[in-house]
Parts: sequence; structure tokens; C-alpha cells
Amino acid sequence: MPLPGGAPDKIGNRYEGRWTIHCMLDVMEEKANFIRLEEPGLDAFEFYLQRGDRLEYHQVKRQESCLGHWTLNNLETKNIRVLSNFWKALQEPDITCIFVSTRSAGKLEELTDRARSATSFAEFQQEYLKAAKISEQFDILYKKWEDNSSNLSKLEVYRKLKQVHIQTIGENLLIEIVENRIAALVEGDSQSVRLDLGEFAINNIHQKLTPHDIWHYLQHHRGYRRREYAKDPHVLAAVEKSTNLYLSQLKDGHKIISQQIDRDEAETAFNKLTGTEQKSVLLVGEAGVGKSGVMLQTLEKLQQQGILIFAFRVDRLDPVQHPDHLGEQLGLPASPATVLANIAGDRDCVLAIDQLDAVSSTSGRNPQFFECIHEIIKQAKIHSKMRVLLACRKFDLDNDYRIRQLVDRNGIAESVEIKKLSQEKVKVVVNQFDLDVNRLSKKQLDLLAIPLHLILLAEISRSSTLDALSFNTDRELFAQFWEYKRSQVKQSLGNSHRWTKVIDTFCDHMSSKQNQSLSIPKSKLDDLDDEVKVMASEGVIIQNNKSFSFFHESFFDYAFARRFAARGQDLLAFLKSSEQHLFRRAQVRQILLHEREEDFEQEDFEQYLSDLEELINSEEIRFHLKQVVVALLGTFSDPRLEEWKILAPRITDYSSPITQHIWRMLWNANSVEWFKLLDSLGLIESWLNKDTDEELQKRVVQILWFIQEK
Repeated sequence: MPLPGGAPDKIGNRYEGRWTIHCMLDVMEEKANFIRLEEPGLDAFEFYLQRGDRLEYHQVKRQESCLGHWTLNNLETKNIRVLSNFWKALQEPDITCIFVSTRSAGKLEELTDRARSATSFAEFQQEYLKAAKISEQFDILYKKWEDNSSNLSKLEVYRKLKQVHIQTIGENLLIEIVENRIAALVEGDSQSVRLDLGEFAINNIHQKLTPHDIWHYLQHHRGYRRREYAKDPHVLAAVEKSTNLYLSQLKDGHKIISQQIDRDEAETAFNKLTGTEQKSVLLVGEAGVGKSGVMLQTLEKLQQQGILIFAFRVDRLDPVQHPDHLGEQLGLPASPATVLANIAGDRDCVLAIDQLDAVSSTSGRNPQFFECIHEIIKQAKIHSKMRVLLACRKFDLDNDYRIRQLVDRNGIAESVEIKKLSQEKVKVVVNQFDLDVNRLSKKQLDLLAIPLHLILLAEISRSSTLDALSFNTDRELFAQFWEYKRSQVKQSLGNSHRWTKVIDTFCDHMSSKQNQSLSIPKSKLDDLDDEVKVMASEGVIIQNNKSFSFFHESFFDYAFARRFAARGQDLLAFLKSSEQHLFRRAQVRQILLHEREEDFEQEDFEQYLSDLEELINSEEIRFHLKQVVVALLGTFSDPRLEEWKILAPRITDYSSPITQHIWRMLWNANSVEWFKLLDSLGLIESWLNKDTDEELQKRVVQILWFIQEK
């Protein structure tokens, strides 16, 4: 915090200049008629804007030098006359006063918000000033303004409060907002444009600056060009091509579900994006539950309303550091957010980013790529007409704090949870496959409540040799899908087909530490061209420009784990032979899940439990892999006694980092089944009665609290 006197005034001037440029951009976008800086006789204000028939007077103070916030008292002192200046300006009914600072003026802001929320002065007094502290602040403001006016009524103070607005924004964020807005408007280096606009403002003190004045200076005196992507056929074609490719792949993969079932979550997401509050949305759900299908239906609803959209999936892109470089991969001249903002202008638009889990710290494939994606999301937030539609697996949301921050109290988005399909909806879809829905058990109906499993069943039902309804687990569904598609490839190519060769080539490339990608370049598949064409026609793999990927990441998970086991590879040896980079997290999850289901079906838990125990206890396994193992255990709906016996020796080693994660897993609201297991073993009661271990008792009480909340 700056010391009193001297330096703060200069720093404040820089802040004032940046806010001035921010408002000059409103003029450039023709959201305001003109801006006038420091009008003679109005030196209390930095400038005023005309928006339609109203004038906005802006007073900017970087921060209060002694406190971390602005009180009503220090908004009106011997040297600072914000309140009295506002009162004088507000005598005209068509004037709005705006106070801008890096520090909150919370008391004044709350009074203004309450005044605007009230429908009458009577309601304001009775409901919005009910709390003693708020009423006291209103009285302070009344007395401050009463000093500047004779016979002032509280009704008049209430009316003037409606004309006051507060803007609290940090200096670094302000720079970021200004430069991102410039990037959407002007070709060239945004920082240079910002500095040139500042110089133009200084040289035109007291003058009215119209859109023509500012643009004329930038174009004819500084040599900049206006970005007009909406008039560039190449840019418009690139936007249309990228979005259409994304939508067509979704339609091909989800037509079974999308054509027959309207997802309620799509309506919810659409309403949040387009309602009065216009919120950004994060679609979240377990793997295969239909996030992309809901994304498709939501985007189609937006298009039907004439809302401009741009959509892409993260997992089909090469990791880059800068949003402009990501845009280049999509055929765009700049960041997707910048291009969309420029094309949309003053129209509502939505930027859709699918498969956000591909860059989570949990999936581990390209966690550093998240920073680039996050920067694009922040760019989108800056543009008032743009909303963001995101999609992510629930596991990654729960275990990656960076993704959680997107939907926390100060986050950009609200989460919409994608739920499983109802049994009635499942039966409607299965009936379309000419299968006997009466044969379906409750367990099978539960499995088919995951749309991905319905997609698998739809393909399997075409087989004349497989009993499509003989499955009991999702792994069996994948296995039947595998067998059916392999037989189709064999039918097309004969016995010389190389199905497993293609699968292994995909898996090896996608899981290598050099690539860490969910796609493989077309050039890597030259000697498998015939198989690739047939597998693409069968929908097992899909082409994305010059690369290929599996039709769904869950199929990659299954294929990788299946081939890992079939080739006789050992998980611990596999990990110990490498540097155990972050992207190994996803592979550990895949292999453990495959081992667990296969071993428990055969009632032979030896391999899975052996791997689990060594992953938890071995000092040769890096901690981030131990974390993902514990997080995985927390997702199981059927935790086993054998798994608990591996965790139990760690439970009272409170200084151990892995112990902390085990307790966090038990405290998680999703860990009800673990509580049931521990309770059935009599452990909850035993721990509560263990008077010699107060720390253990406290932790068990926390479990009980979370269970009660659940």
C-alpha cells in the first residue's frame, strides 16, 4: 500500500488513464456517443460520457491510502470530496455518477444496490433499511449530502442513490481487460495501441471525442487498421468450418440419443446462457453420461434463436501457450474469443469449449495447456455479450482446483450436472433397437442410463452372432462392441486385417510421454491405410483434419487397459521405468479400473490388490500418482473390505501427506458408500469410543457431518 502523499497521485493518474481508455473503447464500439475529458468547471471528474440521452460522470481513485477500502467518511474529507461532487452533479435527472477504484466502496455500493432493488421509497425504508447497520450507513450519507443542500429529504437521497454506480477493479485486471478489448477491435500490438490511446487522450483534454475522432487518429495518424472479421470471408469460412466439423461429429456420435431424447439439462443450460442474468455454464458429469450430447442440443437451441456460436474440443488440439496459436490450429487469425467478439459486435454470442478434462491436472495429459484455455475463458469474460459453454468430467472437477475455481463463488460459470437417463427413457431407446426390453434387469437398466452405453448397445444389436443383452458390466459392453467391430473389419478386409495393430498404434502414440495426446497424425498410419478407412467407416475412429482419434475417450481407456494386460505388461514396472510424469495419472486410472473389474468378476483380486498396495505404499511411486489412486477409490460405489485393509494402516499416521488425502476422500460428500462399509465393520463406533485418540475422534465427527449434509 502506498505511503501518504506524492507517489500515489502519479500511480493514481496511471490508473485513471487506463480507465479512461476503457471508456474510450466504449466510444469506439459506439456504445457511447462521445467522451469529454476534464471539462472546464467539472474538474472534480476525470471525464464524462454520453450514452444515448444520459451523461455519465466518472470519478476515479486508485485506492484509499490508509485503509483497504472506502468508507462513507473517507469518501468525503478535506482533500477528497467524492460525495459532495456527486451530489452537485446529480441535480440533473439524466446524469449518472460512477466511482471507480481498486478498493471496494462497499457501504456506498450496498446502499445504491438496495435503492435500485426497491420498487418504492416506502419499501426501501421498511425492507432494505431494516438492518440497523445499513440504516446507520444511510443516515451517514444523508448527513453528508445534507451539508450540501438545504431542506434535504430522505426521499431525495433515495432517488439520487439510484443514479450512483460503483466499479471496483484491480489495476492488473483493468490492463488485461483493456488490452483484450483492443485486440478484438484493432490490428496490431494491444499494448502499443493502449499507449497511443493514452497519448491521444492527454493531447485532447477538454475536447469531445467521438467514434470518428478516435478511429481517425488510430488509422490515419498511427497507421493501425480496424479489425473487421465480420467482413472477411476467409475468417467467416474458418469459423463456420470449425464449428460445423465439431457439430457434425457430435451429431454422428450422438444421433441415437439426440434424435430420440430431449435432455432436460440442455434446456437448463440454454436458459442460463440466454436468461436475464446470462450466465456462462459448465456441463459436468461422469464419463459417458452425455455431456457432449447435451452440449449439442444446447448449441442447436442457441442456433435456432439466431445466437452466434463458435465451438471446439480441447482434446483434438496440440498444446500451445498462447490463445492466438490455438486459434491458428482452428484456421483463425487470432484467439477464438477475440475473433468471436469481433464478429459478434454488439450481438449475443457463445463460445463452446468441450472436453476441458483433457487439460486437467488429474487427467494429466496436458495440464500445462490449461493455462492457454483459461486465458481464452478470461478473454471471453471480458466481452459483455459473450458467454462460455464448457464441458468436463465430474472426476476432474472434483480433483482439479483450477477447474473448480471456474464455478466457485467468484468463478465465470455455473455448473449444470448431467444426470443419468431415467429407466423409462432407456426403454424407449432400447425399443428402437428391436430388442426385448422386458429382458433388461435393473442392473442393465442402470448401466444403460449412461448414454455412451446405449450407443455401444445400438452397434452391438446389429450383430447376428452376439446376444446384445447378455452384458452385466460396462466392460462387457465394450468387449462386445470390440468383437462386433473387429468382425466387421474382418468381413471387409478378410483374415489379413490388422485390427489390434491399429489399436496398439493408436494407444502407443497417445500414451507416449512425447505425445500425451488423444489423437494421432494421419502420417503415422500410412501402412495401415486400409484398416483405418474401414474402422473410420465403422465409427470406431474419427478423422479430424490431419489426425485421427477414437470415437470416445472411454473407448481409449478400455482399449489401452485391455491391450496393456494382453501384452503382459506390469503396471509397477511400467511406472518405475519412466519419470512418472503427470500424464501417467490417466493411465494408472485406466489400468486399475480394468484390473479391478476383471479381477473382481473372477473373484481373484491378487493382481489389482497387489498393484493398489504398492501404489499406495511404495516410496518409488511419486506422490501425485498416489493422490490419483486415492481419488479413484473415492469414486467407487462398491468399496471392498480388501481395499480398506490396504488403507487402514495409514489412517492414524496424521503427519503423512497420503493420510491427509485418504481422510479427504472419506470426508467427500460422494463417499457415502465408504461410510457404509466402515460402519458395517463397526469402525465408526469404535473410533468414536477411542478416548486415547482425540484427533481420530475429530476426524470421524467430520465424516458424520459430511454424511448428514449428504
